[in-house]
Amino acid sequence: MRINARFQENFSIGLEYLPKDERGSLCLLRCNGPHGIFLGNPAVPQQHFLPHLHKAKPENITLGLRPEKGGEATREYVSYPQALVYFLKTIRVTNAEEFFPNIGQLSLNLEKEDQNHELS
Repeated sequence: MRINARFQENFSIGLEYLPKDERGSLCLLRCNGPHGIFLGNPAVPQQHFLPHLHKAKPENITLGLRPEKGGEATREYVSYPQALVYFLKTIRVTNAEEFFPNIGQLSLNLEKEDQNHELS
C-alpha cells in the first residue's frame, strides 16, 4: 500500500504472490488511483486518468508478460479509503477491523448496485 505524499489521489494497494521456489513475485490484484498516462501502453492511456484495477491474467503469464499488464477503469472507488474497503472485500479479508480499526467508519455500499454499469 502506498499513497503519494503530494498527490493523495495517486495511490496503489496490491496483493503479491511470493513463490517459495522462484525469484520475483506475481501481482494478483492492484487497485490504483488516477496517475496520468502510462507510457508502457500508449494505445490505451486513458484508464490511468481514472481509478483503475490491474488483475493477473493467465494469457499475460502464458505470453511471458507481467501478469497484471493492462488495466481497467473502475467506479468501485474514488479515494484511497474506498479502494482499501474494496480491496479487503475483494480478497475476502474477514477480520479487517482487527488491522484497520477505522474501516467500519467508512460509508460505502459494499454490495454492487449495478453490476452491468459501463464507464463513459
